[in-house]
Amino acid sequence: MFYRIDQEQEDADPIVLTIARDNVSQGVCRRLGIGLEAESDETREAPLRGFLMIEFKNEEGQDQGGLRRNWLELAAKHFVRSDLFMSPTEDATHLGSQAPSADQRGLGGRRWQPAPAKVCSAVQGDWQAQFMLLGSIIGFSLRHGETLPVRFTQSFMRLVLRRPAPLLAADGTSPSQCGPETAHLLAQLKEVDETLAQKLTYISKSSYQDIFGVETLREALQAAGLKQEFVAGDSKDPELTGSTELKPGGMKCQVTEDNKHEFINLLAEFNLTASLTQQADLVRQGLLRVICPGLLVAGRSDDGKEVSADSDERLSQLLKSNDVEEAAQAEVVFLLKHTFSDSEIDRMLGGEAKIDVKQWRSCTKYEGGYDREAMVVQHFWEVVSQMTANECSQLLSFVRGSSALPADGFRNLSFIIRRVAGSPDRLPGAHTCEFSLDLPEYSSKEVLEQKLRRAMAEDTFGQI
Repeated sequence: MFYRIDQEQEDADPIVLTIARDNVSQGVCRRLGIGLEAESDETREAPLRGFLMIEFKNEEGQDQGGLRRNWLELAAKHFVRSDLFMSPTEDATHLGSQAPSADQRGLGGRRWQPAPAKVCSAVQGDWQAQFMLLGSIIGFSLRHGETLPVRFTQSFMRLVLRRPAPLLAADGTSPSQCGPETAHLLAQLKEVDETLAQKLTYISKSSYQDIFGVETLREALQAAGLKQEFVAGDSKDPELTGSTELKPGGMKCQVTEDNKHEFINLLAEFNLTASLTQQADLVRQGLLRVICPGLLVAGRSDDGKEVSADSDERLSQLLKSNDVEEAAQAEVVFLLKHTFSDSEIDRMLGGEAKIDVKQWRSCTKYEGGYDREAMVVQHFWEVVSQMTANECSQLLSFVRGSSALPADGFRNLSFIIRRVAGSPDRLPGAHTCEFSLDLPEYSSKEVLEQKLRRAMAEDTFGQI
C-alpha cells in the first residue's frame, strides 16, 4: 500500500472505538467528532490521527488488526444496506413498501452509489453525518492498508477524489445517429444505471419501435418511465422526494426530436454528478480528516493572500511543505487524483474480488504437528474447494476478519492452520489478526465440514 503512517502518527494516541456488533455505527459519529453528535467542540472535525483500534462490546481480545479489519467490513456493509445507498438496478425502488428492507438486500457483485440527495434527506435525519463517517471509514481503510467488501461506482469515486471524467475516445466513436458527447455520457451512465442507459440509447437513435413498440418520441418517453419535460425524478416515489429541473425552466420545456439529445445529456449528467455532488463532498470531508487534514484548512500564500481550503493551490502548497507528515499526506491525495487509474483505485479500495483456493492453499503454513499431507488438512482443502464463492467469502471473513482480499490477492499473505488438542466436539477457532485457524484433528471429512460450517455460522473467531 502506498500510504504509510509515519513516526509522528505512530506516536499519536490511538483512536479507540467501542462497538456493538448489532449496531456497528452507534456512537461512532460522537467519538470521531462528526456533526452535531461530536463529544465536544474540540473534537468536532479535528484531524483523525493515530491508529484505529476496535473493541467489541462483551467480547475479549485485543485489537492487533483483525478487529479493526472486521469492523471496517461490517461498517461498509451497513452503509450500502441502508436506504442511503442503492445499486444501479434499484433507482430508490427499495423505498417502496413491496421491496425488501434495506438490510435484506444482498451485496452480490453489485456496485453502489448514494441515493439522490432528496432521497437521503427524506429517509434519514442525520444523513450528512453518516456520509462523513463513510468517508472516514474509507480513509481508515487506506491508512491501514485494508480493503472493503463493497465496490462503489467509479463515477462516484471520481466525484469524491475530484478526478476528471474519462476522456472521449480519440476517434469519436459513437452509435449510429448518436453524437460523441451523448455516447460518452451514456457509456459512463451504463455503470450507474444500465437500464436507463439502454433506454436513452434507443431514444437517442430513434429506435422507438425496436425497444418500446411505439412510433413517437412522446410514447417512447412514457414507455421508458421518463418525463415529457426537462425534469428528472429523484426516485420512483415523487410524493416522497419530488423532482428536479434539468435546466432553468425545465418544467415548462417539452422534450422534442430537436432537443432530445440535450435532454439525454442533461439527464445522464444529473445521474452521474448533480444528484450526488453533496454526498460526494461529505464523503470527501470525512476522508480528508483521516488522510490529509491539512487540506481542510485554508492557508496563506507568500504574499499574504488566503489560499482556499481543499483547493488545487492549497494541495500544491502542502506538497511543498517542510512538514514531512503534511507533505506525505498531500502526496497521497495527489496520487489518488492524478496518478492512479479508476481501475487501480477500485482495486485499492475493494481488493481482489475472486478467492482463488489454489493460491490460498499455496500461501498456507502448518503448525502443531500438521503438514500438507495430514489427513485432516487434506479434508479441509477438499471441503473448501467445494464451497461456493459466497461460502469462501464467509470462510475468509471468519479467519481474517474481512471477506475482501488485498489488491494482490494472497500474494503477500500467510495463512496458518494449527493443530490443537481437545474434545472432538470442539469447533475450529480463528485468530483474525494472525490470519490463522485452530483446527482439531477430526475423525472424518464429514465431521470437519459440519464443525467448520457451524463455526462460520456462529462467527466464533478467536479475535486475538
